[in-house]
Amino acid sequence: WIDELVVGQGFCPWAAPAKSAGHIRVVSSEAATEDGVITDLLAEARELPRGNLPEHDGTTGPTTVVLVCPKVRSWQAGWRGFQNFARFFELRLQGGQAWVQSEGVRVVSFHPDYTRCTILKPNQAIEVVLPDGQPTRARVLRLAGFDARGALVEVQPEAEEGILTVQLPGAGSAELKASRWKDLALRAPRPALHLLRQKDLDQAFVDLGERMFTDAIFVRNERIARELGAAWSQEMLRRCEDGTVEPKQPPTDQNVTLSGEVFWCDRDRISAGLLEAEGLAVRCFGTPEHLVEVFLQRPSNVLGILTSMMERDGRKNSRKMNAFDLFAAVRRRGEEWQKLPVLGLISLSADRDEAIAAGADFVVYGDRLRAQQQML
Repeated sequence: WIDELVVGQGFCPWAAPAKSAGHIRVVSSEAATEDGVITDLLAEARELPRGNLPEHDGTTGPTTVVLVCPKVRSWQAGWRGFQNFARFFELRLQGGQAWVQSEGVRVVSFHPDYTRCTILKPNQAIEVVLPDGQPTRARVLRLAGFDARGALVEVQPEAEEGILTVQLPGAGSAELKASRWKDLALRAPRPALHLLRQKDLDQAFVDLGERMFTDAIFVRNERIARELGAAWSQEMLRRCEDGTVEPKQPPTDQNVTLSGEVFWCDRDRISAGLLEAEGLAVRCFGTPEHLVEVFLQRPSNVLGILTSMMERDGRKNSRKMNAFDLFAAVRRRGEEWQKLPVLGLISLSADRDEAIAAGADFVVYGDRLRAQQQML
């Protein structure tokens, strides 16, 4: 989970260097009770060094700990399990701040069914519409998922037998649906508690500033989660839990160099240092129409195309070519020549599934450096 998601997908920008330096300790607690977990967690907290950041004082060994808690039965996967786990975290660990003063550490929680949204609770009574169109009161069992219209819940109708999956009524549906991208970054294969030194967090806050710190953690993670998609993330968690994740294989030839062009389409020019450092030439276009015109003349050397949605400055209202139209034109011609470039979309709001259906090989939300990494 740490290798594939936290480090591999960049959910924590500090995780990769910390792991490389041997500063992350992962330990599985044998505790089967909340009191036992507290004992294990406090022991781990007291083992962490109290000095400055590792790069400042030469500290070796772990400076952060992930305590995995697989044996507390009331915390197991499922909505009820998460509610019990969340209650422990809020009451016993004071939302992660219980030991900030005494031990100099903060705690972050992870769970297979983590959700920030507390609109619904198990056994809450809500008004739902039965399949025959009749309204009725029902008892909420669990959040069942999402579809194009919003959230789905499993309920037990008061006057009916059996369990139904119904659309969650009201504005809460949209809020629940929006929260799922943020929640994916805090889901782990098993309940886990992450110990962070408060001194390290304070230093990161100073180095980045409040706005950049928030963007580096929360906004960035939401974008990455949207890129990955809920289905991919859930499957990855399942494979992590099952132990069937295959380790990434190193490249067979470390000396491979790229030679060719990447076309970039946007009204703003891209700073393409990462692509250019790999030997690629980057050519910028202000409109999809111009890019397609040039591509049709000389496609053989174009390895990739990276574009924004190209719907600003009145282009959408005047129905001019957008990114999806660009992808369609390139794919039509590329399939004729049996040579397709990699197609990437960088956007702040595009629907990932719609973009993939239109021909995009990947979607990145607002991060140009990450877009170049994906292209490579």
